[in-house]
Amino acid sequence: MNRGIFILLLLVLAVAGWTCGYLWGGPDKLYWLRSSNPGSSIHAAHGGGEDSDMDLEWLRREFRLTPEQFDAVRRLHQDYEPRCAAMCDRIVQSRRRIKDVLSRKLEVDAEVELAVRESAEVWQECQLAMLRHIRNVGQAMDPEQGTRYITLMERHLPIFDAQDSPAMKKETGKPVPSGTHP
Repeated sequence: MNRGIFILLLLVLAVAGWTCGYLWGGPDKLYWLRSSNPGSSIHAAHGGGEDSDMDLEWLRREFRLTPEQFDAVRRLHQDYEPRCAAMCDRIVQSRRRIKDVLSRKLEVDAEVELAVRESAEVWQECQLAMLRHIRNVGQAMDPEQGTRYITLMERHLPIFDAQDSPAMKKETGKPVPSGTHP
């Protein structure tokens, strides 16, 4: 039982760290959210305004958005940015809590289990928020382009990364079914 909890803890820590690094790791980590401006990233959108439009310009071009669609997408992104930043902060805090609890304990007890569960819940909320945002943006586009956008963006989400990893295939001989791991 302790081995299973330890493995779950390591998995949660790895996923939380990857998620934060993925979301806040800089423009080179966010190539699929960048505009054609090499020095920009979606994080410039925190301030809104003209820089946000430049960061989202790739969407306008790639998905042939009308001015109305682009305005809708821009509003969705501007509304989502503070929630995304807050989620990342919560993930960082949950990782710190796990590290703090583990630094004071040699065994996996109820406090460690609670910290791991809380971290997993934050990660789950983050993934669901990203899925909703991606789907909302896709719905603001023409159906064909929206489907293409959703497909493109969702394949980059952490919840889909481990399913096709060599380690998961080696363990089971096939990809892990969706929903069987955090």
